[in-house]
Amino acid sequence: NEDGNKFVSTIPDTVTTVTVGAHTGITSLENLFKDNSNLEYVDLTGLDTSQVTTMKKMFFGCSSLQTINGLNGFVTATTTSIGYMFANCSSLTSIDTTN
Repeated sequence: NEDGNKFVSTIPDTVTTVTVGAHTGITSLENLFKDNSNLEYVDLTGLDTSQVTTMKKMFFGCSSLQTINGLNGFVTATTTSIGYMFANCSSLTSIDTTN
């Protein structure tokens, strides 16, 4: 977007797989995948979240989402809001948060 600090406004709901490479300087992931009912797989490995302040509703309503890779690399020291991040993700079977 115009201020360069939000990753994107939303991902189109026709997308089923997303792989995110190295991105820096992002401050908001709010609503990134919200209500994408076709999304099944997300790989966020390499995404720099060290400046992200909100992840609110990031995956909200992703009813077909089964797997998220890369969450174990998230740096959340500046993150203040993760409300409803995984709400209504009824198919989610695998996330890795081991860090």
